[in-house]
Amino acid sequence: MGDAFLLLAVFGCACIGLAWLALSQNRHWRAIRGGSHDRAPVKRLRVGGALWLVLSLVGALLRDGAHFGVPLWVMALITSGVAVALTLAWSPRCIEVVAVLPLPGTGFHRSGQ
Repeated sequence: MGDAFLLLAVFGCACIGLAWLALSQNRHWRAIRGGSHDRAPVKRLRVGGALWLVLSLVGALLRDGAHFGVPLWVMALITSGVAVALTLAWSPRCIEVVAVLPLPGTGFHRSGQ
């Protein structure tokens, strides 16, 4: 059970990291929030996205060690990248689910709160 949870965490962290990196681009930000964002949220989104990707790598290494952990992480990046790209192309507002994760100063807040 622990291996399955760790595998889900690897793919989940990779997906969140790539989604945050996509949201750091002005085009994707406008598709979800409208308007452009300042430089500070861009840096926070990029650093946060990179940290999520590192967390994904750590999970893969903990699960399978260096011999299979690195290829697992690469497969997670590829799969998550395709998932994020298809989501942004098909329904960009669905990425907002990832965007509500706490990241101070990015302007992500649910309406009514």
